[in-house]
Amino acid sequence: MLVVILAIYVVNYFLGKKLNQKYALLWVQENKPLFDSEFAHVGVSNQTNGALIDAESAHSYKFYATGRQNCVYTLVSLEVLIDYFVLVTFKIV
Repeated sequence: MLVVILAIYVVNYFLGKKLNQKYALLWVQENKPLFDSEFAHVGVSNQTNGALIDAESAHSYKFYATGRQNCVYTLVSLEVLIDYFVLVTFKIV
């Protein structure tokens, strides 16, 4: 029984993590044109075609933009739902 619960938790964790990544990337795709028009450098990487968003955990992401007059930088923190916690997902607690 414990093995089944653990297996469900692990599968739910990875499915939730993948879903959260999808939400974060969708947010970037929707908002990148706005940031591109307002800032010289957009994304967390120093390279031209580098990463746009940084995953700090399975539900926390950071987006960075810099290069605007009178604004040192903008750091956006995305906190999406913690879908991988089984008890919360199925509203058991």
